[in-house]
Amino acid sequence: MIIDIATHVYPKPVYERVKRIAPDFGSMGSRVDHTRQLYDFDDRFRLMDEAGDYVQVISLCNPPIEEFMTPEQGAEIARVANDAMAELVSRHKDRFPAFVASLSLRDMDAAMTELQRAIGELGACGVQIFTDVAGRPMDDPEFDPVFAAMKQYGLPIWLHPTRTPGMPDFAAESTSQFDLWLVLGWPYATAATMMRLVLAGLFERHVGLKIITHHMGGMIPFHEERVAGALHRLGLQAAKKEQGSVGPYMRRPPMEMMRMFYADTAMHGAVEATRCGLAFFGAGNTVFATDCPFGSIRKGLDMIDRLGLEEPAKHKILHGNARRLLGAARFER
Repeated sequence: MIIDIATHVYPKPVYERVKRIAPDFGSMGSRVDHTRQLYDFDDRFRLMDEAGDYVQVISLCNPPIEEFMTPEQGAEIARVANDAMAELVSRHKDRFPAFVASLSLRDMDAAMTELQRAIGELGACGVQIFTDVAGRPMDDPEFDPVFAAMKQYGLPIWLHPTRTPGMPDFAAESTSQFDLWLVLGWPYATAATMMRLVLAGLFERHVGLKIITHHMGGMIPFHEERVAGALHRLGLQAAKKEQGSVGPYMRRPPMEMMRMFYADTAMHGAVEATRCGLAFFGAGNTVFATDCPFGSIRKGLDMIDRLGLEEPAKHKILHGNARRLLGAARFER
């Protein structure tokens, strides 16, 4: 079985409610409207069938609920989304064996209640968060309960990048041009959030926490040496500030903790970029993903073949790691 661990849906009940609140779907604009496989599954199932013994773990697509919803609206949409995805899993277990919960983190009390319901009652296999919450970084202490809860559940967090056209490419401009906010901004947002979480001591506070980064860890593998130097310097600076407190700032080197993230292969067929990511994260921390329907299933699988991996590594990536992270029972038929 091939397990595609990062694919997106926008079920009809969610689509219709969001359309009433924000007809342009925030920063995603017409991309949601024009991607019918997010909510109309006949063609999607046909493409899935062409991949053979293949299943998808589903999650809500960008933009984040927090981008264009009030706290009250966001809490409602998260509930509707989780109910709708749970219903899709129940109806199409042979195609969608698991779903990733959605939350709105602008109301943390409501978010934690919904997280407990989505996992405890609906059976979600983890939770999706984004690289910021309405512009606030994920290392803000207010969001720490999500990480603490997921450590206790023993289930992973999907870290999805986000950025809007309102974040300009240059200081003299007011908006991003040529879709650079998405094409280059998302990999940057992923890398920045990973570094911030490590330097905030996330993996020290929540030992064993599992976070899956979308699109192979963004910029991190490609800029490994620059990141290593920066983390070493910043870690030493932070350690000096912590002198006289309970102990060292970090028990492990920061770069070691960067490699504790997981990465998915949603690289849209880019073989050499994926090879770079594999060299950084290793086959044991890499999971197969296509970003369907925004990415091609066939291109994703062809890319894996073109990597020329040894069979043990290939098996880990295509299904073994997903079974270990989410529980093998979810994929029994």
